[in-house]
Amino acid sequence: MGQRRGKFFDGHVAIIACDSDGIITGAEVLDGSGVWSRFHPVSSFLGRPLVGSSIFELLKLTEDLDKKEWKRWQGYIRALEALEVRLTDRELTREQEAFMETKRGKKGKKLR
Repeated sequence: MGQRRGKFFDGHVAIIACDSDGIITGAEVLDGSGVWSRFHPVSSFLGRPLVGSSIFELLKLTEDLDKKEWKRWQGYIRALEALEVRLTDRELTREQEAFMETKRGKKGKKLR
């Protein structure tokens, strides 16, 4: 899951699911804000079909995006990165480590 916060109606929450090989099996997005917003299926990302694509190939496509385009697709990219972390057990980024520290506290105990 990844999100992009925006002003008024330009934010979104993306949920992407994949199998153990990193092949995307489904994707949904929640656009806008308010009580009338609903999740709806997404079929493409950056001009490529989303379902059936590899998360690793899609992440390579995002490396060439300029800042404005990256910001536009930020929720999708973060969801793909979260899947990559789970599949490859790679080290957490500084941003992710800082987030984990705020959730657990200094000694690793879970805060309430």
